[in-house]
Amino acid sequence: MDFFSHQEAARKRSRSLLWRFVLANLLLAALLSFALLALGAASDDQRHSGQGHHYRHEQSEALTGGLPVVLVLDLFVILTVSTAAFVRFRSLSSSGGAVAEALGGRKVSPETSDPLERRYLNVVEEMAIAANTPVPEIYILSDEEGINAFASGPSPEHSAVAVTRGALERLSRDELQGVVAHEFSHILHGDVRLNIRLAGYIYGLVILSAIGRFVLRLAADSGRSRRSKDRGGAALVIALIGLFFLLFGLLGRLVSVLMSAAVSREREYLADATAVQLTRNPDGIAGALKKIGGFSKGAAVDSVGAEGLSHFFLAERKAPGFFERLYASHPPLDERIKRIDPSFDGELPDDDQIGTQTGDEPQGVSMLTSTSAKAVGAVHSDWLPPPELHSAIVGIGSAEAVVCSVLLSHENPAAREAQVKLLSGWIPASEMERQEAAVSKLSVSQQVSAVFMALPTVQLGSRERRTAFRGAVVEMTRADGSVSLLEFLVTVLVYLGTQDTDAGFSMRGSSTRKGLTRLTKPVGNFLSVCSLFASQDDATRQRLFSEAASRLKLPLQFEAGADQDIPLFIKNLESLRETSPRARKSLMDALHEMVLADGVVTELEVALLRVFSVLLRTELPPVSPSAEGVAGRVQGV
Repeated sequence: MDFFSHQEAARKRSRSLLWRFVLANLLLAALLSFALLALGAASDDQRHSGQGHHYRHEQSEALTGGLPVVLVLDLFVILTVSTAAFVRFRSLSSSGGAVAEALGGRKVSPETSDPLERRYLNVVEEMAIAANTPVPEIYILSDEEGINAFASGPSPEHSAVAVTRGALERLSRDELQGVVAHEFSHILHGDVRLNIRLAGYIYGLVILSAIGRFVLRLAADSGRSRRSKDRGGAALVIALIGLFFLLFGLLGRLVSVLMSAAVSREREYLADATAVQLTRNPDGIAGALKKIGGFSKGAAVDSVGAEGLSHFFLAERKAPGFFERLYASHPPLDERIKRIDPSFDGELPDDDQIGTQTGDEPQGVSMLTSTSAKAVGAVHSDWLPPPELHSAIVGIGSAEAVVCSVLLSHENPAAREAQVKLLSGWIPASEMERQEAAVSKLSVSQQVSAVFMALPTVQLGSRERRTAFRGAVVEMTRADGSVSLLEFLVTVLVYLGTQDTDAGFSMRGSSTRKGLTRLTKPVGNFLSVCSLFASQDDATRQRLFSEAASRLKLPLQFEAGADQDIPLFIKNLESLRETSPRARKSLMDALHEMVLADGVVTELEVALLRVFSVLLRTELPPVSPSAEGVAGRVQGV
């Protein structure tokens, strides 16, 4: 399955949905405005009945004269909804875990001793390797007993996965794995970005409804306290305004939910299918859905902050009735189960059959060794570091040392001494030595995976510490006067993985139709870096670059020193990320052909493809290291 072609389709649906959302609410505003004018005229007609033709003429003028007032109200509605939506959008997209924290979620400590939480951490790390994505932030909704989960965050580099305590306690490892894989699908397909935008718009309508209720109460109090005819008329006007706000908020939200429900339901089917693909185990996600259907608590999430966020979750927070099914954001559970397990007969487990999990599992068990997942073909078992190293890789106080130990020079004693001295102020020398001894035994692919796993812990540090860490990493790569491929990859990952937010994520969304034609300089820089690392021979580098440019049909200029200017590369990368998935895939295909050109694929080149597919947010080509390329897999790093 090409995740990123599905992402392009999801974004197209997103744009269509948001435009329909805006048009539908504008139409609704026009209808309610007309109704408000008509109600106002009718109330005047009732109060002035019997005045004949003269009054009807005045009534017509009054109807026309009321237009400015209605237009002002419409403007107020637009500003209120837009402002509230933007504020909500900013709060939910401020970090990967913003939604989880809004629901009372707690970030799981990398050093947790809880067996259930430890198992959860391992599953998320494994699925990140399987999906070839950065490891997201990991949260638990500790007070929720229902079985549910969700993903959030504006981009794969700034994402989070959260599950309820009920999911940890009631789901087996395979079922939890299926649920986490389902949520990774939403990250890969770009669904989370759409969910955040929808949550912002719906929140704006909720605020407007609340304003309408307040104004109606104000009108009622005014009507009771003021007896005169004129004051009663003023109370009626206030009531009409309040009714306008309330109806617009309620009906607008209903229209929005109805329009988004159909798209959301299809995305859930896609996420279920992707979960099966990532785990190669249909019983995992199917078993989890069956337990949700049979469990007495179901998928309940009772947090007051969950209002307007139903489309984020694995399953409906409340069992929908007949009418609720019309605008449910998720398909019926039995239909989802039957798509995964055609033999499903409708029988669901009860609470006693579901039982409670302990989280205890044999030492070293993982997705790559469990009985239910031995058929995994898309995941390379040698990418995952040994389980005994996981606690150090993700540990607070050791994660930074793990990343830096990947960068320590083994061939230049002077450079190594400078690197150790650079880190001595905040990473103890003993810690660096301990992590270096462990990391030096890992393959290149495992070292890259270790960096992916360590970055969420690094992200826990303050902004000042993350900034200082980025600076230290850059200085380490330059200590010996040159930048190797592994140093380049790790530096770029650290830079992007420790940013506060995704700069390219906005309320309006980004175009998916932008091609590479107008971005010849960023494309040239990207391919120059690739060709410089693909060979040590200048003539071969030039040939590989020219072949890639010809394949893309672009007039590109080779940049001889592109591999030494990491900030420029990152700047150009941000521009390339804003292009369409098809354009990014064409770049990845060009890199793939460059790697295959000599007929030998080293493990370092596999790492190059892995990291660059993450950086470009595109699919990883199906490639494995050749026998010739594995022999000296750590040499020349």
